Amino acid sequence: MKQFRMLARLELINIFGLNEFKYMKDPQGRKRKGLLLFIFGMLGLMLIGYSVAGAVGLKELGLTDKIPFMFFIMAFMSQFMLGAIKAKGQLYREKDMELLAGLPIKGVGVVSARTFRMYVEGLLLWFGIYLPGMMVYCVESNVDILFFITLLPVLLICPILPVVFSAWIGIFFASIIAKNRHKILTEVILMIVVVLGMFVLYSVIMSNTGMQGESLRYLALPERSFTRL
Repeated sequence: MKQFRMLARLELINIFGLNEFKYMKDPQGRKRKGLLLFIFGMLGLMLIGYSVAGAVGLKELGLTDKIPFMFFIMAFMSQFMLGAIKAKGQLYREKDMELLAGLPIKGVGVVSARTFRMYVEGLLLWFGIYLPGMMVYCVESNVDILFFITLLPVLLICPILPVVFSAWIGIFFASIIAKNRHKILTEVILMIVVVLGMFVLYSVIMSNTGMQGESLRYLALPERSFTRL
């Protein structure tokens, strides 16, 4: 447990390269890293703005009750897709393997710490997608205080399942890539399969739940009312 806490702390302070930026001596390197961090920050703000705008759009269409389900699916599938793409490189990161190999650290601790980092990154994604949508839902639905109390535990639990799935996919991809001569091409093909699979799965879920037809029906309402005028 002590090893896990130490390794998890090292993983977390290196998220987005913050620790590297803090101790970097090269002015040009600091400028590039600072610009990259600024871009990450702007992307995070854009994600939150997009989530709020999407939730408000659903409210305007009369689909306020669909906001929790829609944003749960969006956050879950976004984390799963990004996690599946990053899992192999995250779990089998080679640049610090030589350093860790010389230390009395068990492989289970290393994998657990890296998986925990994937969880934290997924949690940030849920805070950027699911939480803003749920805030709009809370305001529009006038929910009671119990809903707010249960929202935080739900946010902490939800990223666990995508992390587990994406970690297994990362292990599966690593075994496939290790058996092929054209490793880069194989990895690119697998990533394309994951992305396309997520889009297909999202479309299937929306179709089976009737969300697409219901959205089109509400979109047609203003047009009918306009023709009456």
